[in-house]
Amino acid sequence: NVVNLPPAKGMQHADRERSHQVVGKDQLVVRGVVQRAARTMMEAFESAPADILAGIGPGIGPCCYEVGTEVVSLFQNSSDIPQEFIQKREGRTYLDLSRAAQLELIQVGIPPENIEAIPLCTACRQDLFFSYRRDGETGRQVSFIML
Repeated sequence: NVVNLPPAKGMQHADRERSHQVVGKDQLVVRGVVQRAARTMMEAFESAPADILAGIGPGIGPCCYEVGTEVVSLFQNSSDIPQEFIQKREGRTYLDLSRAAQLELIQVGIPPENIEAIPLCTACRQDLFFSYRRDGETGRQVSFIML
């Protein structure tokens, strides 16, 4: 069984529910996507948050993901989660999508120990990943989820 949200560009996120052997996948682009995916799984399969295992990444890291005020306001205005995933450096604003996703999952009740994030930046690691922000051209990456 798979729960899948429509594809988009951004950081990959997957949930696995232990007791029902189901998996869900989405891509973090805007605030609330990760929570919506986790809630969908909890509702569709009557899953307890403690039974959900979540994986995040790889994706563009806070070292490279520079954003404008419109993106910052989307994240700031849609959550009561502390804004620790928004970083200011040298007059510029950067977003930590992985940390934002982790905080969203914790907010819906998934224990932190059930959340794994791959700490690789797709923009920095040219040897491993495609990055539109880095290269300026479109490419594809594939993610696999196995039960």
